[in-house]
Amino acid sequence: MDDAKHLPEAVVCASCGGDPRLSISCKMCGGAGVGIATPEGFLVWEDQVDDFSIALRKLRIQANSLFHLALLLVVITCFGLFGWQVNQLDNVGMVRTLAFWIAGYWYVNALWLGLLMGCFLIFRIKEFSHQSKIMPGWGLTRRQKENQLKPSKEAAGYRFNVAPYFSPAARGVVESAYELAKLMQRTEVTPAGLFAAALSSPSGGLFMVRLGMKFDKVKDPLARVLTQDNAGKPPIRLSLDAKRVLSLAYMDARAHDRKYVDVMEIFLQAFGASTKIQEVLDQLGFPPDHVSHVAEWIRLHDRLREDHERFVALAALKPKSNMNRAMTAQQTRLLDRFSEDMTLMARNGYIAPVIGRDKELEEVLRGIESGRRSIVLVGEPGSGKTAIMEQLARRMVEEDVPPELFDKRMVSVNIPQIVAAGDPGLAAERFMAMLNEVGMSGNIILVMNNIEALTGAGLGGPMDLAEMLSNELD
Repeated sequence: MDDAKHLPEAVVCASCGGDPRLSISCKMCGGAGVGIATPEGFLVWEDQVDDFSIALRKLRIQANSLFHLALLLVVITCFGLFGWQVNQLDNVGMVRTLAFWIAGYWYVNALWLGLLMGCFLIFRIKEFSHQSKIMPGWGLTRRQKENQLKPSKEAAGYRFNVAPYFSPAARGVVESAYELAKLMQRTEVTPAGLFAAALSSPSGGLFMVRLGMKFDKVKDPLARVLTQDNAGKPPIRLSLDAKRVLSLAYMDARAHDRKYVDVMEIFLQAFGASTKIQEVLDQLGFPPDHVSHVAEWIRLHDRLREDHERFVALAALKPKSNMNRAMTAQQTRLLDRFSEDMTLMARNGYIAPVIGRDKELEEVLRGIESGRRSIVLVGEPGSGKTAIMEQLARRMVEEDVPPELFDKRMVSVNIPQIVAAGDPGLAAERFMAMLNEVGMSGNIILVMNNIEALTGAGLGGPMDLAEMLSNELD
């Protein structure tokens, strides 16, 4: 939980002091009582969690599904009536005439209605099927985030409700914690209750399998923690510590560039907020650091899945050919013979994402932005030089790079193949012809692995390949 330590501290509302009786009418926290002061605003959990709100949310989901089903039936009925009526016509060929479509037949109007309802259904499914809002800035490039998500003094004074950004699974954890508190006759939902609910979720089951923990082993000690205090009768409310956990979970998700606040964010923040839970698991043989690392591993897999979803959507916008959008690039037949197009490989999903190379990649991008014609990566074999270039290829597909690289191709040259193909004595000529193609095309970034192999590769020519490359870069 090293990253979590760097998250800002949650504070009790200075206006109402977190008092449930005063916070209801508090203009600063909106009834939350506790939140996080950030440049984006005062982050709070405002949504009510009770029997009525849980039932109402489920009713809205069901009503939305039924409405979509009704629209689909209308579309199918309209298309079916049109098809059935056209099949009854004596002269089906009249369907091809303009007069047929403007004559005002009722079944033609039914077809137009079906098309209209079909478009409306697609809009409804796209806009209203998501039960959660996507996190601000998710899917944007780093530069887009810098331009669009700049904090302002006006935003800092507003209250920001984090609840809509919780995924359905995370929302289910909060509601399960409420049901658990009601079952155990507690008056508050505590961080320990949120932890127990997260542990009972499918993500929690995966966590226990990965950790080697059996639920039967932790069930009784966890129940003892939950029954230590806050006994009583309803109404049940979220405690200030629980709201603090939920607000910090939002900040944690933002820090890790998540699409939604998910179960593992609640799990990690609830675990960090409850020393009793940490002591229980430590006594069972699961140290806090080990628990946190396993939870981070699960979250990393979830994040990679979300990043892949975003990458696939962005890659679909990139062309499959080697031409740029201005159609000014030229064909590079010789280069294509002795190289691989890394941007095309990334677009087609043949390059896996790389974790933990952002610093090195930013240094490469700064070198490109400085106007240098060449950059050399030096390191021992296996140190990750190729991985950095592969990550740059993925960033070029996403256009998460300086604008001058948007239309560029990254091409990796196979030096041994250039030397070995055909007459070795003509390797220099082939290499020079390839460099000429690169210069004429104007949209190519050339990558040469093991560039030291160019030295002495002239094979009897007037100069070796390294000297030729040096002359071209001057």
